Amino acid sequence: MNGRLTYIEKFGPPDDMKTTFATLIHAAPKMDCEELMKVRKTLCSILDSEFVKECDSNYALINPVIAENIDIKKIDDGCVILRLVQLAKEKNVDYIPS
Repeated sequence: MNGRLTYIEKFGPPDDMKTTFATLIHAAPKMDCEELMKVRKTLCSILDSEFVKECDSNYALINPVIAENIDIKKIDDGCVILRLVQLAKEKNVDYIPS
């Protein structure tokens, strides 16, 4: 592992690993996982600080599946109620508003 870290520190991340590194750096604080935060800290110490800053803000750098699903999206209450009414109609359940 140290050999790889030394190589990355000396020559920068390999092109095929940039997305992986960016994803780990971006996702670690959002996942609340101590091991991922240690990986992030290690990567941040050996990678260019501009690259690290870019990882936190530029979703285009990270894995597209992770980028789409990493942030919690709050659904409007009106959408939830509308969907519940639709489901009630589909299942022939009487809906009585309160």
